[in-house]
Amino acid sequence: NLFAGYEEGVAYVPAAALTASRVGPAFTIKARSGPPVVRNFGSPEGLAFDAAGNLWGAFGTSLVKLTPADLAVTAGATENTVTPTVIVDISVLALPDGIAFDEGGGLWLGGAAGKFVRIAPAQLAASGDATADVVVTSADVGAGGSVAFYPAPSSLPLFHKLP
Repeated sequence: NLFAGYEEGVAYVPAAALTASRVGPAFTIKARSGPPVVRNFGSPEGLAFDAAGNLWGAFGTSLVKLTPADLAVTAGATENTVTPTVIVDISVLALPDGIAFDEGGGLWLGGAAGKFVRIAPAQLAASGDATADVVVTSADVGAGGSVAFYPAPSSLPLFHKLP
């Protein structure tokens, strides 16, 4: 299955539909905040699955958790609008281009200039402001961007192997 950011949310294309060219996604998921001020999150800058099968999106200054129920495709429907139960504010840390989970369930992202930061799993359990529990700093990095782990952590639902 393919999940990708698009202008209004997350696009989903089932694996069976990836064998030929097509126009548009099969299904879209639009995330929006809850009251008192409801806003659409739009397109994520980064996406990553955690070990429980939740899809996390980096939407500007927010990390948003989309549960498997949020991602469920309803027969005959083309769109699902959800209000995520967990929204983590990362405005003091970074504006990430990409995110990745480590073996311990921590979420890594590019931080302010010259930094990569990790958010501990406990901070991802509920909405609120995030603080970094690990900061990797290097003058050689410049602005931190997308991050990835290789091989992928064994706790994640990803296929991988060492060369």
